[in-house]
Amino acid sequence: MDDLQKYYGEKFTKVVPNDTDNWSSEKYAILSHTVMSDVQFEAHGDSDGCNVEINDEIEAGDKAAETHLIVKVCDAIMGSGKTESAITYMNSNPDQHFIYITPYRDEARRIIASCPALNFTEPETEFTKKNNIPRSIYTQTLVNQNRNIASTHQCFRFYKKELRELIKERHYTLIIDESVEILSRSKVKQADFQLLKDAGYITQDERGVYRATDKGAGYTGGAFDEALKTIREDDIIEIVDGNDKESCSFFWWCLSAELLRCFDDVIVLTYLFPSCSLHHLIEMNEIPYRYIGVSKTVGVFSFADSIEYIPEYTKHLGEMIDIFDNDRMNAVGNERFALSQNWFLRRDQKHMKEVTQLKKHIYNYFKRYCTDGPDARMWSTYSKAMRLISGDGYTKKFLVFNKCATNDYSDRTWLAYCVNIYMNVGQKLYYKEHGIEADEDAYALSVMLQWIWRSAIRNGEKIHIYIPSARMRGLLRQWIESVAAESQEETQDETNATAA
Repeated sequence: MDDLQKYYGEKFTKVVPNDTDNWSSEKYAILSHTVMSDVQFEAHGDSDGCNVEINDEIEAGDKAAETHLIVKVCDAIMGSGKTESAITYMNSNPDQHFIYITPYRDEARRIIASCPALNFTEPETEFTKKNNIPRSIYTQTLVNQNRNIASTHQCFRFYKKELRELIKERHYTLIIDESVEILSRSKVKQADFQLLKDAGYITQDERGVYRATDKGAGYTGGAFDEALKTIREDDIIEIVDGNDKESCSFFWWCLSAELLRCFDDVIVLTYLFPSCSLHHLIEMNEIPYRYIGVSKTVGVFSFADSIEYIPEYTKHLGEMIDIFDNDRMNAVGNERFALSQNWFLRRDQKHMKEVTQLKKHIYNYFKRYCTDGPDARMWSTYSKAMRLISGDGYTKKFLVFNKCATNDYSDRTWLAYCVNIYMNVGQKLYYKEHGIEADEDAYALSVMLQWIWRSAIRNGEKIHIYIPSARMRGLLRQWIESVAAESQEETQDETNATAA
């Protein structure tokens, strides 16, 4: 703070209050005009992007006109060049304003480096940390200046009403790289919700979203001030806990339909899109979308109307992923729900014997079959089950089963995936009530693939994996066969076209 006061003098002292948690819109406006306009931003690194022509249908329309949002979904396998295509697209459209969302901080910095002419920046920098400037305020400042922003999924929670309105006014394009966590559990308790509802402070709209009534909108300074503030700012929904109708949890939409509609264009980079919660959100809110693909011409990736490029490795997936096949060690997962979360929670004697057996199998797999040493290991189960099956030589090599935002394990070649994934029952019922039949197998496969692609396979290396669950093992095998068949079909089509 002292450094800024020296540079900006009294002007900054008047703007920045000691209580930085209470930044009003007026203070933000002064900060934006008097301070941030003078701050210089830099993009570091060389650009990998190239300027090429993009399909006319993918280019944005007249920004002065009212746009009708059609989300563009680039649903392509890992390594297809989705991110590279987005970089090409952004570098080819320097007059647009972009917000690029990715699960990786490193990827956000890659975007900054690959688009130097666009002067991307992050909403959290050393500048904001050092001077205790809230990310929400800083993000609004950047949008107010039409800056291009690259940030992680977590930053979505700061996109409140005032910022959403500003995004719409400034005609931004949103690019979402990889799956976004749509729902986040609210800290407001069930009893508090009921009290607020009974007192007439909140109500539910036709979509089941809790809204503050006129009475609730004017409530300040009381015991429920924080709860009502949350309800006023976020779209809160109620989801029953499993099949227990009397118990429920409350969630808020990290990425709401209202936020999506604030953008002139939305491009989603993903894989197995129908299994994603973002797909369910779009379907529930009747937001139109269409699929686009990727092409590769003279080494340059770009968006296309359909999938025109399939990476070479897909032809050899069966050789690259060695699924451990041992009837004795796999027997523990033969039942449909074996290794599910509820399976681990059971405490009867027979079941605990099975859990102990699984622990021995994991130990033997790494001890007897892993030929690359301890540092090549990576394993997973549910966090609550970790202590039950941890063992010598692999406990510290744990990576949570649904992790998708790290590149720190890209040297791991020997994997053990000890889960059997099913959707949260309450969320599945919620989607069903709103006309969405969620595919649990597709969901489980998507989560598993994200985890597997944290390993050395992302670098084109062969991996070995022990999957005790017969269901999960079968899903992976079916997927490998399906991808290989599609790749061979694509190769045959290219051969026929060349012959013709």
